[in-house]
Amino acid sequence: AVLLEASADTILERRTRIDRHRPLDMKTIIEQLELERQGAGHASRRLDIPLHIISNDGDPYSASIELAKILDEHVE
Repeated sequence: AVLLEASADTILERRTRIDRHRPLDMKTIIEQLELERQGAGHASRRLDIPLHIISNDGDPYSASIELAKILDEHVE
């Protein structure tokens, strides 16, 4: 399982640039991050597979390289 995750500050900054109806208050963003992490952890445990958390704060190329490495390692 893979969770692509950015910091609450990065999420807020991205949400202010995009015209979508998503919460812009930091408390809600942090709650959403926690729920996503909990959900990913639960799925990982239920499926008995490792959970890889990839930071998506900086260069998107770095996150894609990390994802490719994980897929290469776990997908036959």
